[in-house]
Amino acid sequence: MTIESQNLYADVEVLKKDVDTINATLQKLDTAIDKIADATGGISKILAVHDNEITERKRISEKETELLHQRISDMKDESARHHKENHKAVMEKLNSMGKEVNSELKEVKERVTILERWKWWVMGGSWAIGFIIATILQAGGILQLFI
Repeated sequence: MTIESQNLYADVEVLKKDVDTINATLQKLDTAIDKIADATGGISKILAVHDNEITERKRISEKETELLHQRISDMKDESARHHKENHKAVMEKLNSMGKEVNSELKEVKERVTILERWKWWVMGGSWAIGFIIATILQAGGILQLFI
């Protein structure tokens, strides 16, 4: 065996080792790619599940928001209805009280008118009695002059 053939044989052996190393590396790469593929599949499933959950939660959130808006509208309508009912009741009560007050005022006015008439009758009667007494006293004084 010549040196050249020995060098060639050594080079071939080195190349065999390199090929074996490359094959081992490729096998590891294949294993890693398989594991990555499995992980990607698992991640895809997880993402699909999360996407479904997100879609479901979004749908539920939209329904809850719609329900909340409906409740707010209902409460607004109910509040407006209660406001109108209360306003109507207050106005009816005020009208009723106004009629009662007018009736009482009319009654008080009639009583005051009666009292005023009595006052004038009493004053007129007192004046007449005073006049009569004064006339009688004057007439009595005149009579004493004649006696």
